[in-house]
Amino acid sequence: MLAFLLSVSEERNHLKIEYIFNTYNSDMIRLAKYRLKKAGISSYRVDAEDAVQNAFLKIVKYIDLIDFNASSQEIKAYVLSIVSNETASIISSYKNLENVEEYAGQLADTSFIDQLQINERYEQVVHILRKMDDKYSTVLLFRYYNDMSVKSISELIGISEKAVYARLKRGKKLLLELLDKEG
Repeated sequence: MLAFLLSVSEERNHLKIEYIFNTYNSDMIRLAKYRLKKAGISSYRVDAEDAVQNAFLKIVKYIDLIDFNASSQEIKAYVLSIVSNETASIISSYKNLENVEEYAGQLADTSFIDQLQINERYEQVVHILRKMDDKYSTVLLFRYYNDMSVKSISELIGISEKAVYARLKRGKKLLLELLDKEG
């Protein structure tokens, strides 16, 4: 995978990409496998590789935005948040498929329509979370999707618990505003 990443990136970024790959690849795979297995995805190993590959493609695309003067913990948190978002997307696609298949045969037409609208709203929230600044979407996903405690998020990202609470508050407000804008 590293050779592919280097082939699709500018030469001036090769050392940065190699550093991230060599330093964080195993943590990225471990997180993706854990989240996918916990979600009950039977093909979690293959899907974890897909999630990590997609995460690396995003990292390559936005490599200039990464502050390599930041601490190793901050870079790790950023990289893992990208993997977390990618695994959330994979899990979401499975859940939506399962929900439609499960409810299609069981629900009356009106209930089926209602369930589809709930799924569409969920997809809209995921879409908006991807658009949001990572510092907000990451804490929201860790807190509400992964059911992590504020203390755990604080330790993982390397910021104070107070900062996590502030990001959660601002992130929720921003998410609601963006949902209102999109109707």
